[in-house]
Amino acid sequence: MSGLWYAENILKDYVFPYYCSVRDHNPGAYVYLVQDNVYLHGLGLRYCAPEIEQYSIKFAPQPPNSPDLHLIERCFGRLEGFLDGFEVPSSSRASRQMAKD
Repeated sequence: MSGLWYAENILKDYVFPYYCSVRDHNPGAYVYLVQDNVYLHGLGLRYCAPEIEQYSIKFAPQPPNSPDLHLIERCFGRLEGFLDGFEVPSSSRASRQMAKD
C-alpha cells in the first residue's frame, strides 16, 4: 500500500465522508480525526491537504511513540486472535507464505 493509494481509496472514499457526517450530525461538538504516526498516514494527509482544508478537518495531536494514547492499538491483539484460524484458500506456497507474513 502506498501513501497515494491510502489517500485515494481510504481517506477520500471513507474517512473524510464519515468525519464530515459525524461533524454535521453533532453541531457544536468538537470532532477530531485521530491517526497514529505511521509514515503512510502522513503521506496520505500531505496528498489530501486541499481536501483537509476544504472540509475543515481537525486532527487530534498524536505524540510519536505513544500507542497508549491511540485506542485502536488495544484492539489489535483481539483482531489477531480472529485471524489465527484464518484458512488460506489458495494451495500455492507463495500465497500461504504471503498470508502468514
